[in-house]
Amino acid sequence: MMELIFFCSKWRETSTLREMKEEIWKKAPDARYTHWKQTVFYFDDYLTVKPGEEITGELQMKPNEKNNRDLDFKIHLKFDGELGQYDKTQTYKMR
Repeated sequence: MMELIFFCSKWRETSTLREMKEEIWKKAPDARYTHWKQTVFYFDDYLTVKPGEEITGELQMKPNEKNNRDLDFKIHLKFDGELGQYDKTQTYKMR
C-alpha cells in the first residue's frame, strides 16, 4: 500500500477570554462554518509515501512587506522513503 501526497493543509484554533468564559474558534475542515478559511498548499511534485514513513518540514509565515494584511509562506519538506525522495522549499503568497 502507498499514498500519493501532493498538498498540505493549514488551519488553526483561536481562543479568547470574554466575560470570564473561554471562546474557541476552530478552523479545521470538520469544524462549523466561519468566515475564516483553511489553506491548501500544492506541491510542485507529489510524494509517494508508504505507511510508517515520515515527512518532516518547516512552515514559516510572515506579513508581506508591502501589505501587512497579506501573508508570505515558506514551506520546506524533506522526505527519504523507499519509493522516492523529496527535499524542497517552496514559497506561497496569500492575498
